[in-house]
Amino acid sequence: MQFGSSAMVALVVATSVACDAQIAGPTYASVSVNNNNFAPGNVTITAGDSVFWIWSGSPHDVLFNAAPGVPADCAIDAGICIRKFPTAGTFSYYCHFHLPDMVGTVTVHQP
Repeated sequence: MQFGSSAMVALVVATSVACDAQIAGPTYASVSVNNNNFAPGNVTITAGDSVFWIWSGSPHDVLFNAAPGVPADCAIDAGICIRKFPTAGTFSYYCHFHLPDMVGTVTVHQP
């Protein structure tokens, strides 16, 4: 089954809100992928939190530079990608279609 990006956003937000009711503090950060950029380009989360990227339109992907603790890359045209970051560190990522302009980082702190 395929969902439109706004339906997927609603599903993710509803799920996250339900989770947040049981867990103190934010457990995710969101990044919009549009106009060939990541917005925001840099996010900061706590170890164990997740980041989700949502895009539509032209092909995009989310590829991570190799580093210990880095999550798996996100497929081309996935539309939505959710990755959990279990360990502290700074993780750089990029869209290989739109380099050198389309880059970002996830900074993960210990709780």
